[in-house]
Amino acid sequence: MYCFLADTLAWDRGVLVPTGQSYFGDASIAVLVAHEYGHAVQYGSGLAGVFTETIVKEQQADCFAGAYSRWVAEGNSPRFQLSTGDGLNRVLAGVITLRDSVLTANEADELEDGHGTALDRVSAFQMGFTAGAGACTGIDLDEIEQRRGDLPMVLGTEESGNVQPGEMAVDQNTILTLMELLDVIFHPMSPPGLSMTLQDCPGFPTSPSASYCPANNTISVDLPALQQMSIAADRNDYVLPQGDNTALSLVTSRYALSIQHARGEPLDAPVTALRTACLTGIAQRAMADQVELANGQLLMLAAGDMDEAVGGLLTNGLAASTVDGSTVPAGFTRIEAFRDGLFGTEEECLHRY
Repeated sequence: MYCFLADTLAWDRGVLVPTGQSYFGDASIAVLVAHEYGHAVQYGSGLAGVFTETIVKEQQADCFAGAYSRWVAEGNSPRFQLSTGDGLNRVLAGVITLRDSVLTANEADELEDGHGTALDRVSAFQMGFTAGAGACTGIDLDEIEQRRGDLPMVLGTEESGNVQPGEMAVDQNTILTLMELLDVIFHPMSPPGLSMTLQDCPGFPTSPSASYCPANNTISVDLPALQQMSIAADRNDYVLPQGDNTALSLVTSRYALSIQHARGEPLDAPVTALRTACLTGIAQRAMADQVELANGQLLMLAAGDMDEAVGGLLTNGLAASTVDGSTVPAGFTRIEAFRDGLFGTEEECLHRY
């Protein structure tokens, strides 16, 4: 932590540092210290002060940590090395493990008093890594709120007065509803079919858990595997976020492959994986809004769902993979492509990737 009254950095050598080293590597500790040093930069430069919202200070510090990580990755540090593949993946894992808890509507005021969601934190980190420390000075409450847009940030309240659960069972009905919702979002001329068992595809390999077959324009799923993937992770266990949207974002990514196939795009090129992640982000952003479906069902994202998608992109990367499940090694790049979709358009995804 950084104490501005004493202009001093302090750290826990007994628990936090050895735990971080064990799970996320030496570089993650350097990045943690860079985050705290970012607070010193804030106070020393006048960028932030005592009355600055906590979320602004923390997002700026994440951004400064990203700028430092880029400096290390470019080989400038005499003490640390950081690869942009596994090394950066582990740093990002450390960053989002220390995400805020999912809040309820009654706790909405706390949105300005934390470090941010996993998506918040990785977004700020990527801003610094990509654009440098200068970009961090542009982070304020307005910028954060604009970046969050209309994504759900707190769990709502049901008509019964109970807090919205935030998680749903991933079963056949949920998958069918998701497919109908994606038909509305992408409105393709020939929507893909659905098989509730993983099927072989003539002339094409299958991807695990959920697969798209261009030969018959069908998405097939391994429902038990998706259900295992959708088991909610407990943040208090300091693990990466996982839940229903880890599975649903994967199925969505297979639908994204069908959109690319209809446009004649290759489905097995490295850029396919990033285009798939971007289109998945497009769909996920649309799922934040209530959409009327012919079957009368409702499927909307809840607070915490974006973090579950980010967790899946970092751990298995399947939502950013080609038709056979191959993905790019850098989780940073997978998440960046997903974020491009969250804040962009379908045409921008297809043009950029």
